[in-house]
Amino acid sequence: MKVLLATDGSPFSQAALSEIIQRSYPPGDGKQWLLMKKKDAHADPSWKISSALTPKKRRLLTERLPPCEVS
Repeated sequence: MKVLLATDGSPFSQAALSEIIQRSYPPGDGKQWLLMKKKDAHADPSWKISSALTPKKRRLLTERLPPCEVS
């Protein structure tokens, strides 16, 4: 399962995040999370994220065409 959630700091997005976190998921479902949040008044400007895509991993990536014909 993949979950993508973009928040804007509103009470509605906070409620959506709480709902997703509190759900129970079957063991071993391989869930992956990506949370996106815009920079707002609550953002910590000193916090820096590091990329998980290392140069070695980047070299291993391959470009694949979709399994369909295009015209």
